Amino acid sequence: MAKMTFGAPVSQTFTIKEGKKVFGTLRVRPSGVLWKPRSAQVWYALSMDELGVLAVKHGTQMAK
Repeated sequence: MAKMTFGAPVSQTFTIKEGKKVFGTLRVRPSGVLWKPRSAQVWYALSMDELGVLAVKHGTQMAK
């Protein structure tokens, strides 16, 4: 019999709300992020490299 193990989740899913209204769903995976707007049926994907480029180009620099 094979040894039983626990599998760690490969992604984390977050429901993004604006007040009480759902804005969309964000799923973070080791390979990248997925975004699904509220009431949409498709996901939009960014690799971690693409996310990094967007964050540096459009993000706000934060102090340590």
